[in-house]
Amino acid sequence: MKVSTRPKQKTALFLFFFLAFIFTWSNWIPQAFVSRGYLQIEVPNFLTFIAGYGPALAAIITITIFDGSPGLKNLFRRLTLWKVGIVWYIVVLLLPSEMSLLALVLHMVFDSNTVSTFTLYSLQNTLSQSDFWNNFSMLSIMFLFGFDGLGEELGWRGFALPTLLVKYKALFASAILCFFWTLWHLPYALTLNSAMSGQPFYSFIPGMLVSSILLTWIFNNTKGSILLAILFHAANNITYNVLPKLFPEVHAVGIWNTIVPWMVVLLVIIYFGPTHLSKNPKNMPQWSNMMP
Repeated sequence: MKVSTRPKQKTALFLFFFLAFIFTWSNWIPQAFVSRGYLQIEVPNFLTFIAGYGPALAAIITITIFDGSPGLKNLFRRLTLWKVGIVWYIVVLLLPSEMSLLALVLHMVFDSNTVSTFTLYSLQNTLSQSDFWNNFSMLSIMFLFGFDGLGEELGWRGFALPTLLVKYKALFASAILCFFWTLWHLPYALTLNSAMSGQPFYSFIPGMLVSSILLTWIFNNTKGSILLAILFHAANNITYNVLPKLFPEVHAVGIWNTIVPWMVVLLVIIYFGPTHLSKNPKNMPQWSNMMP
């Protein structure tokens, strides 16, 4: 008789989310209060490091407790899983910028009566500047190996998503994870002068859900590769920071930045199906054999 592992999975998920929030919020909540003048304290530097890698540390600790070395071995195997097909590298590296550029084009066609002042010469001039490439290189390293990429995805897609997929359909699992993912970011979004402080929640929350669904879609079609999830997360953040330097008009596209990603998500759901977000569910890893 096979013993159900659901209670164990629920306990493991609870511990993971608890640790991820504790590690991160222990730094981000005081920082938010300090930024608004409600506290006059200096947050220790080591908490800043732990905060950024909160989800990754939570995943490692949780897997160590519930599944030991086999679980850790599986986690790090998927972290270095790169043989997934060239198509998926094209998707994860180019899709964020293509969505932003399409939003810009639609804005120029439907919302603006003026011709863009952008010229090929200005693009060439920008790309030739060493400062641009220095910033691009620094952002790439930071978003890949910093808490935005490795620090987050080792936890969210490395542990939480496959554990949720044991019980829930892919689309619903994406929504559940999005709730915790968004809540985890809340103190940072409320910190004055942070990268998220200027983004209204009515656009931030739909954007997080789009990213969560697309990451599940990528994850389930790349054999559970955490590496590809990190690359997509990094490409998203790099696009957000770099593209406006090439196309200043990106700042003005408004609602198209929400409409276009949702158009892509709806196409993904319709074509790949909401249950697995994959055309070949039989080839997907059996999460029930991998999670605690």
